[in-house]
Amino acid sequence: MNFLGIDLGGTTVKYSLVSDKGELSHSGSFLTASKDAQELLQKIAKIAQEFKKDHDIKGIGMSCPGVIHPFDGKALWANNNMPVGWHEVSIKDTLEKELSLPVVVDNDVNCAALGEKWLGAGKDYHTFICIAMGTGIGSGIIINDKIYYGAGYQAGEIGYLKANKGTSDFWERQASTISLVRRVQETVRTARSVPNDEIDNIDGVWIFERAKTDTRVASVLEDWADILAGGIADATCILNPQAVILGGGVSAQKDRLLDLLVPRVKNYLPVGFTTEIKIAQTGNDAGQLGAIKRLIDENTF
Repeated sequence: MNFLGIDLGGTTVKYSLVSDKGELSHSGSFLTASKDAQELLQKIAKIAQEFKKDHDIKGIGMSCPGVIHPFDGKALWANNNMPVGWHEVSIKDTLEKELSLPVVVDNDVNCAALGEKWLGAGKDYHTFICIAMGTGIGSGIIINDKIYYGAGYQAGEIGYLKANKGTSDFWERQASTISLVRRVQETVRTARSVPNDEIDNIDGVWIFERAKTDTRVASVLEDWADILAGGIADATCILNPQAVILGGGVSAQKDRLLDLLVPRVKNYLPVGFTTEIKIAQTGNDAGQLGAIKRLIDENTF
């Protein structure tokens, strides 16, 4: 049994044929940029129609950025990089009428959490938090094997915590991956220790490697890890999860990231509080997998 998985991002829309075992094939992508929401929906519908011709797909699962009503399939709040009117359309209803197929639409980090629960690092846990680190920080919360949405479907927006050092900024403005990159760029620019044409290309991989030999970069990395660990500890105290699963590009550092975070989180937690810190396993497929898992669970095929 096959489905169409769609991972809608601010820059790119990725899609794949996804089996009921979570196997992805026939993957592709196109640019999100469109003149308005209706044009983007028509692009998605066109891809789906092509898949319907070539494959017996039973439904569509889509992960999206922003605050999504998980049952109405409408964006309650849309990111600035989404097409005009995106928050005004019912994604689910439009596609279901166009394609005569069941459609599930959910927030991208909620979908990532469901993907990890299905086939990743969350398989052995009933209650956990999946944290995605990138431009900002978001999370999907699984409680008793189900996504916790909150009263307004905004649960998990932990990037808005105030777990920072010496500032009232949101936590993600000091603990996101992009904030780490910007701090390191500023540090090496001030120190004139890196050629100017290399500074713009600094990313997480570069930082972790450079920190082995550059004490200035190592100091910034350790301070960033301390701030990140503080927010993870706060979330752990509130939700008491069995595990915290870390995703996003920087999670590719795996054991090196865990070596920085695990002792710091433990240090911040009160006596009696414990949680496992894990690295996400489903990578860039998490959003599509989680959306398809919801589709399978909520329909009879």
